[in-house]
Amino acid sequence: MLPIEIKVLNKDKMNSLKLKQEQVIKNIQNIVKISGFNVMSKARDKCPVVTANLRDSITVEFLMSAPNFGAKIYTNVVYASNQEYNTTYNHNHPQQKNSKATWGFLRKSLQEVQPEFKEAIREAFA
Repeated sequence: MLPIEIKVLNKDKMNSLKLKQEQVIKNIQNIVKISGFNVMSKARDKCPVVTANLRDSITVEFLMSAPNFGAKIYTNVVYASNQEYNTTYNHNHPQQKNSKATWGFLRKSLQEVQPEFKEAIREAFA
């Protein structure tokens, strides 16, 4: 039979690892919150505006229980999908008040924030 060697971390190292884990979790929570608010803000900036109903309805909710962290950016306006996927909405509408309006305003906003988010998560584990 081969000998088995078991190394146990001393109490100081265990406490240090626990503190590091808690700090990483806090960092991830902050990154998710900042990124979620950034996506929401960018989506509002890119959203078509005639009545401002859609723009004002874009909101963010957070899931912050370890190990799952996330941000849900959404709207409850029924015509949002038409404007997001450009199926029926004319972005050159004569009453359009947002010169930055674009189809895919939610997806494009997410794509803009994603590289910063990924880099920040990478740094959180460094």
